[in-house]
Amino acid sequence: WGPRILDLDLLVYDDLEIRSPELEIPHPRMTRRAFVLAPLVELDPELQIPGHGRAREYLAGLDDSDILAIDPLEPETGFDH
Repeated sequence: WGPRILDLDLLVYDDLEIRSPELEIPHPRMTRRAFVLAPLVELDPELQIPGHGRAREYLAGLDDSDILAIDPLEPETGFDH
């Protein structure tokens, strides 16, 4: 929870489940975060989160009203290219 050079969240990896002090797969809080689940469900509507079930079922129970779909190729999204 402190400063770090790189913060990489490994969400899922195939059907692998790991629970160790150094690594947890799937990500332990991903089922409570619409901003994580929404893009995953867009990429794979049938995605199964190992040990949990379908990602879209978790997403259906979360408020995702503040998540905006963007087109990275459109200049009005605010991204500089």
